[in-house]
Amino acid sequence: MVGIDLWGTTIRYPTAPVAVEKCKCEYCNTTRDKRRSTPAEGVEASVFGRALMEPRATLYKMDTAGAAALSDPVDFVFVDAGHDTNSVVLDIQAWIRKVRKGGRLIGHDYNMKSVRDAVATFFLPEEILTEDDHVWWVPC
Repeated sequence: MVGIDLWGTTIRYPTAPVAVEKCKCEYCNTTRDKRRSTPAEGVEASVFGRALMEPRATLYKMDTAGAAALSDPVDFVFVDAGHDTNSVVLDIQAWIRKVRKGGRLIGHDYNMKSVRDAVATFFLPEEILTEDDHVWWVPC
């Protein structure tokens, strides 16, 4: 597992499950019926924090493109970094080559037009799958 954190030096994760409410933003309200949906109740928010303690985990304190250059191939990437179109484009360019065949490129904040525009520069609408909590993903 690769974790990337440009800004913080200490990562704090909750140790108890976090209840997640359905989003009420305009994007979610207008697309809810078109998205795949899974219950978010009881999501274990500390999974990432625990995973970084594993011997196979690496945490890079740098931008995502720099980390991609250092990373070995991965099974999936979850991008939640810069949200302007150019930053998302650069993140996808950096990581798409690192995801193994059969893996997943996953991102967050698909409710933001800048993120949707960036994702659309690489993938056709029918290739992009969306989930609750503004998550998007494509099979590789």
